[in-house]
Amino acid sequence: NNDNTRVNAMNVLAGIGDDEAYSLLIPLLGDGNDSIRSKVMTILADSKSSAMIKLLSRCFRSRNNLLKKGAIHTLGIMGTDEAIDKLSEMIEKEDSDGKVWLLQSLANIGTRRCIQLVIQNASIPDRAEEVTEVLKSIDPDLAIQQLVNLIDNPNFFTTAVKALAGLE
Repeated sequence: NNDNTRVNAMNVLAGIGDDEAYSLLIPLLGDGNDSIRSKVMTILADSKSSAMIKLLSRCFRSRNNLLKKGAIHTLGIMGTDEAIDKLSEMIEKEDSDGKVWLLQSLANIGTRRCIQLVIQNASIPDRAEEVTEVLKSIDPDLAIQQLVNLIDNPNFFTTAVKALAGLE
């Protein structure tokens, strides 16, 4: 079976364990098979290397949305400071879909800094329902604390109030 062959090849490359071998797996983040993509994300996230973070960030420019989404989620699984920096950098540059994926990844990491980034960037008018789901997924106590801190900021007041209303 073709999927078994690909899984075996991925395991061999993962066993080599260097960035060059891992880089050969990156195109599989755009694979139509969810289990293949999930396995690749796990393998690449385990690397946590600076070189891998740079390679994954190049996928942000891809026209293949599965590849871009896979790279974003892989950085989220990594959860290192450097991966968070890269995710944060991309928020302003992404379209609505990309922003939602970035917010999901940051919310999944769940640190104070990530929660603050999610809340500060939660205003995506054409994706309000998806953003609401992201906000609901974060730790309510941490979210409320971050939202209260943002209430004094006029740029984020409306977003903060709406998010607080949804967390009660």
